[in-house]
Amino acid sequence: MDFGAAFVAVCLLFLIRSSPLTPPREKSLTFTAPLVFGLLLWMGPVVAAVSAFVACALHAQWALLGRSARSVARFQGVQLALSAFAAGGALTMLHSSFGGGWAAHTALTAVNTVSPLGRMGAAALGAIVFAGAAALIAAGANPEQLVQILHDRSRRVAEYPTAQTFLLGSLAVVLLSALPLSLGMAVGLPLALLLTLAGRVARLQAEVRSLRGQLRTAEEMGRASVADLAATDVAVLLNRFLTLGQELVAAERTLFWTLDQDTGELTPTAALPTPGPFANKVALYGEGLIGHAASRVRPRIVADVARDPHRIQSDPGSGTWLLYPLVVHGELIGVAQWVRPIGQPFADDDIARLASLVPQAAIALENVKIRDRMHEMAATDGLTGLWNHRCMYDLLREEMNRATRYKRALSVLMMDVDSFKSFNDTYGHPQGDQMLKSIALILGGSVRNVDHLGRYGGEEFLVILPETGKDDACRLAERIRLAVEEQAYVLIAGEQIHRTLSVGVASYPEDALNPVELVQRADEALYRAKRSGKNCVIWA
Repeated sequence: MDFGAAFVAVCLLFLIRSSPLTPPREKSLTFTAPLVFGLLLWMGPVVAAVSAFVACALHAQWALLGRSARSVARFQGVQLALSAFAAGGALTMLHSSFGGGWAAHTALTAVNTVSPLGRMGAAALGAIVFAGAAALIAAGANPEQLVQILHDRSRRVAEYPTAQTFLLGSLAVVLLSALPLSLGMAVGLPLALLLTLAGRVARLQAEVRSLRGQLRTAEEMGRASVADLAATDVAVLLNRFLTLGQELVAAERTLFWTLDQDTGELTPTAALPTPGPFANKVALYGEGLIGHAASRVRPRIVADVARDPHRIQSDPGSGTWLLYPLVVHGELIGVAQWVRPIGQPFADDDIARLASLVPQAAIALENVKIRDRMHEMAATDGLTGLWNHRCMYDLLREEMNRATRYKRALSVLMMDVDSFKSFNDTYGHPQGDQMLKSIALILGGSVRNVDHLGRYGGEEFLVILPETGKDDACRLAERIRLAVEEQAYVLIAGEQIHRTLSVGVASYPEDALNPVELVQRADEALYRAKRSGKNCVIWA
C-alpha cells in the first residue's frame, strides 16, 4: 500500500466530512462516499478502505459531535471500507472474466486497456456494487430502520438527499474514468480539493446564518417576554416558541409538555404541525423518556427511542428525540420535544442553538402566568375565593349582551346571610369568616357550571344565571335557601350554630334592561324578603 497516497486520501476525506453541503441544522450531506469510490478506482481498494476507515474514525474523535453522531461516524467508516472492498472485488472479477489477471494495482489499471466507454461502464458497475454493499450493510446493522423505510413514504423521502448526493458525486467519478489513468488523477484530485474548499466556505456561511438566526429568534422571544401581554395567552407564546425553535432545529414534529405541579403530570399542550402519536398522552415526572428528561432538568438527546433504557411501554413515537426542559428560578415549567427520523440524529450543536431561545421562552411563559395570577387575584374575593364585586359586574354585562343578541332570558339572585351582624358580635369575626366560607362552599355546589357566583360585599352574594327565566331562577333560589338552612353552620364549643339566607330574584328583560337596574331590582326583592321574616325567596 502506498502510505503517502493513503495519507493524502485520509486528509482529503477528513476535510470533506468536515465540510457538509447542508446547513448545520439539517442532515449532514457530503461527497465522502463518492470520493472513497474515486480512491478505489485510482488508488485501489486497500488504500480506499483504509483511508475511509481512518478518516471517519478521526472525524468521530476530533470533530464536535454528539455521542450518537460519533457512533454513526465510526459505523460509516466500516461501511465505506467494506463497500470499497466489495466494489474492488467486483471490478477485479470483471477484469478476470475478460482474460486479465488478478493483480492489478488499481481498479482502473485493470480496465485501462479497454476503450474509454468500457472504462466508464466498468466504473458504473463498480458504483452500483459500492452503493448496494453500503445499503446491505446499513440494513443488516439496523433492520428495523429498513422496515420503516419500506413502509413509510416520509422515511423514504428523507433518504432521497443521501442517494442523490452519492449519485451526483459518482456520476462525476464515472465520467472522469473515461480519461487515461494519469490524466484522470490529475483532473480528479484538484476537483476534489476544489469541492472540499467550496464545501468549507458553504459550511462557514451556513454557521454564520445559523448564529444570526439564533440571535434573531432569541431577540423575538425576548421581546415577547417583556411586551404588553394583555392580549397574549400561554397557547400563543408556546406556538411562537415552537415556531422559532423549528427555525433553529429542523424536525418533523415539535411539542411542548406542560407540567402540572400538583399531580406531576406532563401533557402536550402545543404541537407543530400536530401532536400525532402524542395526542392525549400523559407522562409522569421521573417516568419514561419525557418524565426522565423533566427530572434531570437538563437537555437530552435520545438517539433511538426504541432502544433507550428509560423508555417505558406507554412512551409513544419512534425515531430520535431532543428533549429540553424549561426552567425558571429553579422551577420546571415543562419539556420541549423535537422529533426526527432515526437516520437524522440530533447533535450537541442542536442543543447549543436552542440554548439562547429556551431561557427566553421560559421567562415569557412565566411572565404570562404571573400576569394571569395577578388578574385572578384582582378579580377574586380573598376570603371565599369567589368572584368579587367588580368582576361580577363585568360578567353580568357580558351575559346581558349575549342575552340581548340571542334573545335569551337571564336572571340574578341577590342573597344575604340572615342576622350576620349579631352572629359576629356574639361569636367574633373569625367565626363569621368561617360561616361565610361555609356558605360559599354550599353555593358553589348548588349552581351550574355555566352560572357565575360572587361575593357582592360583606355577607351578600350574587349569582348570575344565563338562559334562565324567573320561574326556574326562583326554584333554584329555593333549593339554595334550603341547602344553606340545613348545612350552613359553625361548630362552637361543640354546638352547631346555623344561619339562613334571604334571596331576591330579578330577571331580564321583564324587570330591567341594564346590569345596574337588574341588580337593584334583585336587591329590592331581597330587602322585601328581609322584612317578610327572613329565610325566604322573593322575586321582583
